[in-house]
Amino acid sequence: MDKYQLDESIVGPSLDRLVATEIMGNKVVDDEIFGPMEMHTNKGGVNVYYPLRDYSNNIQSARMVVAKMINMAYHDDAAYWQTEDRPEVICKAALRAVLQRQQKKESLKIRAILRVIK
Repeated sequence: MDKYQLDESIVGPSLDRLVATEIMGNKVVDDEIFGPMEMHTNKGGVNVYYPLRDYSNNIQSARMVVAKMINMAYHDDAAYWQTEDRPEVICKAALRAVLQRQQKKESLKIRAILRVIK
């Protein structure tokens, strides 16, 4: 995921796919009969499939995103979203927070590689 992909995502399946993979940690597969399906492995090691949730249009699904972000230690960011009632805003803000953390980790890796040798 990059900033441009996020900015170009409109409400609907493309944004929902990003949320499912990048935040919820699920894999999204396309089934010929059922359409896009989310897949995750439960505690027992069993793969569970269900239709791709409508994170960007459904406030209950967006609340799941807020809860997941809190579990992933985004407490400060998620505190602002708890009162938000627009699912699209919650989803995009959560994806931006994840993207920023990924970019910060990447910059730290690069910085760790570059060392001054005398």
